[in-house]
Amino acid sequence: MQWLQHLRDWNGQAQIAELADDVAASSVETVWQRVYPNVVGMSLEEARGYARARAAIVVNDRIEAALAHQNHPRVNHQQVYALAFDTVVCRTVTHAMAQRSRPAARRQAA
Repeated sequence: MQWLQHLRDWNGQAQIAELADDVAASSVETVWQRVYPNVVGMSLEEARGYARARAAIVVNDRIEAALAHQNHPRVNHQQVYALAFDTVVCRTVTHAMAQRSRPAARRQAA
């Protein structure tokens, strides 16, 4: 019987990871729109804090919507939130740092 419990636990973790990935994917663009262009000129620590503040509501709203539309009886909201939130913040800050290091486009003189 113990193997059955392990199988159920593994399946529950897979559902959490899948839902977190879906939520993160649907949240990144919204968060980016809220932080750009302010975040581009910030230090890494400032950008992370700024993105975290803007991502919190977006990620939470997306999780609530996903759980309302889908049947996830074994999904723990806090676990999904932690995974999705970290992913969104990481992607947003990475994108901001890439934008900052990208040289400005210059026109060639005639």
